[in-house]
Amino acid sequence: QEYTGWEFVIIDDASTDETPQILKSYGDPRIRLFRNEANLGLAKSLNRGIEEARGEFIARIDCDDVSEPSRLRRQLQAMEADSILVLLGTCAYTYDEDTGLAGEMLHPLDNVSIRLAMCYHNPFVHSSVFIRRGVLVNNRLWYDERLPAAQDYELWTRLCKYGRVLNMSNRLITYRWHKENVSATCAE
Repeated sequence: QEYTGWEFVIIDDASTDETPQILKSYGDPRIRLFRNEANLGLAKSLNRGIEEARGEFIARIDCDDVSEPSRLRRQLQAMEADSILVLLGTCAYTYDEDTGLAGEMLHPLDNVSIRLAMCYHNPFVHSSVFIRRGVLVNNRLWYDERLPAAQDYELWTRLCKYGRVLNMSNRLITYRWHKENVSATCAE
């Protein structure tokens, strides 16, 4: 990333491969690895990440997606310029690992359009969101661990009442489609 003042909070949800050793091999003090002794699932792991984070903002990313080098810098600048902005997503490129086809995920950009779209679908790419951590913690806003899917969408609906929500038109994430995506497994 072009912006280097980040911490990388990684929640290893009881992986059975060499993930912990690989991550420790980087030797970067900005990488903070937390391992769940048992597989807790996505929502509990995300909540643990929020609790362990020290920064003012949380930039979400899944292990199989890729952030553009300018992502953190651009989103940080936008959040610092708008004190009532609580959630900032981006548009994304997509990559289908089965077919090799690339595409785009385009969503509404402005606060009003996003709020209207939320009545029908999730207008944010989860791996692109940049959130004010203090708003989450101070208002006890957590991912709902009772939901089997769409915990992000549900959290965004509650987060909206604390400030503005926007998407950047920039495609700052490459989202990888594959058979193990939560969107794919929950649609079946």
